[in-house]
Amino acid sequence: MSMGKLNLGPGGLKGYFSNAPRLILIGLMVIAAILGSQINKITDRADNALERSVEKALKTSFAASLEGTTTIQDSLISTHRLRQLCDRDGNLTTNGGTADTPYLRFNVRSALEALRTPTSVVEHDMEDMYGHGTRLFSGTFSLPDDDENTIHAFKYWADMRSLYPVRITLTTVERNVTFDDDGDGISRVTYLNIRYYSW
Repeated sequence: MSMGKLNLGPGGLKGYFSNAPRLILIGLMVIAAILGSQINKITDRADNALERSVEKALKTSFAASLEGTTTIQDSLISTHRLRQLCDRDGNLTTNGGTADTPYLRFNVRSALEALRTPTSVVEHDMEDMYGHGTRLFSGTFSLPDDDENTIHAFKYWADMRSLYPVRITLTTVERNVTFDDDGDGISRVTYLNIRYYSW
């Protein structure tokens, strides 16, 4: 019984080994593509993308406008309106609005700094905002001096291409700041809308 010759294609073993470098290259390209995809998934995760955007913004100069209100129940107790410039060193210049309002806990820079370490982050569908295509994130954060009655929530719009912030809204709820006639706690709510520009 005779065995047929092993057919390795044109050129026999020589042809097979001449293709080896190409096969190795293709294999390396596939491995690189898989690794790149995994790294991109990690870096593009909502919390990582938000962190990159915030850190990028804090390293450069920008201008921003801030507007907001503080209410207790249905009563407006304070309004907030500022236009501020921030240089690369973090120095703020207020060039319009009311700079000293009693319930204003954030300026246009400290609002960004508060989002460096959020307690939760979720990414939503992309939105158009002030003429920018943006990625939209929302979540919560806490500050070192917060007590158990204080809650902060945010929404954050970042330019899809540059990742610079376009808009932030912050809502701070302080529960039990006072009590009604029945002894039920009353909350104070501060809402801020900040628009960033001049990157």
